[in-house]
Amino acid sequence: MKRLISSAIAVTASVMFAITNIHAAELEEIIVTATKKEESLQDVSVSVSVISGDKIQEAGLHDLKDIGQYIPNFSVSENAISTIATMRGVGVGANQSFEQSVGLFVDGVHLAKGRQFRTGLFDVERVEVLRGPQGTLFGRNSTAGAMQFISAGPGQELEGYVRLTQGNFGKTRIAAAVGGPVNDRLGVRVSGVWEQEDGMVKNVPEKGNAGWTDYSAMRLVADFQATDDFDVRFKAQFGRSDGSPL
Repeated sequence: MKRLISSAIAVTASVMFAITNIHAAELEEIIVTATKKEESLQDVSVSVSVISGDKIQEAGLHDLKDIGQYIPNFSVSENAISTIATMRGVGVGANQSFEQSVGLFVDGVHLAKGRQFRTGLFDVERVEVLRGPQGTLFGRNSTAGAMQFISAGPGQELEGYVRLTQGNFGKTRIAAAVGGPVNDRLGVRVSGVWEQEDGMVKNVPEKGNAGWTDYSAMRLVADFQATDDFDVRFKAQFGRSDGSPL
């Protein structure tokens, strides 16, 4: 009996040791800019959720409605005339004259109107979602929370990709990007996306479909390191969105 007990204890100890090593290997520091400076996610004093660009690509997230499936307490809904973003149940409702209660910031630029929440996701480094009023750092237009998009930068090496996605109802999406260093101080990245969907409902009077979309966008990002302590980022983006509501 004593021999059996000793064996059981030895096996239990080795299993616990293995589990401890597995969890230690999975820990990874996540750097965010939720407080206007780079900090570890564990040190930020506000409620923040982060989705990396790799996760966005892996999960096939193409717009903010898709992001809402992965962020607790956050959702985006659409109707015929407006897009509504809510955080913890707080939103402005279907009123185009009001700015959204959830502030949307793309590389630091505030997009106030609801229809701007229909912007597509492409070539993103990460998305940060902050819950609760963020008036101190982001202004009065973030009474329910704030969402930050951080575009992918040029990087230290030449890299690029082309991705083709096809789905139901004639959905086709092409996304591409290429970027890298030009010299020791300048890096450039160019990216773009085109997406089209035929729609899922037949509109007999107009002899077409309802719910179709046609979206395209291009982005240019240039990082210039003026000195060892001073960096400049230039970004230009153009987008066009058209469609027929359900």
